[in-house]
Amino acid sequence: RTRGKTREVPLVATRIGDRIDVSTVRRDSQWVKNLAADPDGAVWLRGERREATADITEGDFLTRATFEL
Repeated sequence: RTRGKTREVPLVATRIGDRIDVSTVRRDSQWVKNLAADPDGAVWLRGERREATADITEGDFLTRATFEL
């Protein structure tokens, strides 16, 4: 993975308290691989950019990235 290059990926997310969950059924998604390699990133919430760190969880059907705000 090439480090230092900023990527923007539009995803559907669910906010639960101080957490944002993003999931996919495609385990080979590039955004999942990028976050697994470097979990530090940012999310946009209501027009505001927030620094966040992702925690990747792989389940039977979904791979989920959870961002703590």
